[in-house]
Amino acid sequence: MDRLDARIVEVFAAEPRIGVLECSRRLGVARGTVQARLDRMAEHGVIKGFGPDDAVGLHQGVDDLQRVIDALVEANGVERASTVISLATQVPYRTLPLVRAATENGPPRVDRDGPSEGAEAQEPA
Repeated sequence: MDRLDARIVEVFAAEPRIGVLECSRRLGVARGTVQARLDRMAEHGVIKGFGPDDAVGLHQGVDDLQRVIDALVEANGVERASTVISLATQVPYRTLPLVRAATENGPPRVDRDGPSEGAEAQEPA
């Protein structure tokens, strides 16, 4: 993984639906370069998906848990409660800090208007 790979990952992490063409425009590289790098990273397991995991219903579950805790604490004789949550699906790792650390000085941040000042476009060697 090099700086361009890291920049590509950062763009898609910030905006998963951006599209390869728009990503290549923002980074100043050819569309084929971005696609080839995405394909290679997916093949090697660096990228496992291209969108956010579905977390629908999580907020409702937290509200229900708070309701149960409040009812327990209000019961006579209960002085305190301790809660542990065991998720059926493990929370995924936060990858961007690792991607930044894997490249020298971390990749420049990419915003909606393109690379940050001083970021030069790179083609694969």
